[in-house]
Amino acid sequence: MLTTFGVKTYFIFFAIHIATRRVVVTGVCTHPDNAWMEQQARNLSMHFYETGNYPSILLRDGDVKFCKSFEDILAVDGVKTKRLPRRSPNLNAYAERWVQSFKFECLNHFVV
Repeated sequence: MLTTFGVKTYFIFFAIHIATRRVVVTGVCTHPDNAWMEQQARNLSMHFYETGNYPSILLRDGDVKFCKSFEDILAVDGVKTKRLPRRSPNLNAYAERWVQSFKFECLNHFVV
């Protein structure tokens, strides 16, 4: 995002249920840390509880922001996290396509 102080990067945490193609956005942050990631895991667990739809596996990329406690919080609900290999966008094609669509839709409406 372009601000008066320059370009600012935002991190969006989202999850996609592959069977229904439903996207859940749990948080947006400019500087994510371990505490923020733990909260996102709790938010995701609350979403699973509210919908009654617990996945067995959560695919994630290899970002270092995913801490051990993130996986531990989801493991309580019986959700295993699986880290995808580096440089393998085709293994997470639904997420990659959503990010591409999101960027296009958002950036298409900004006038610089």
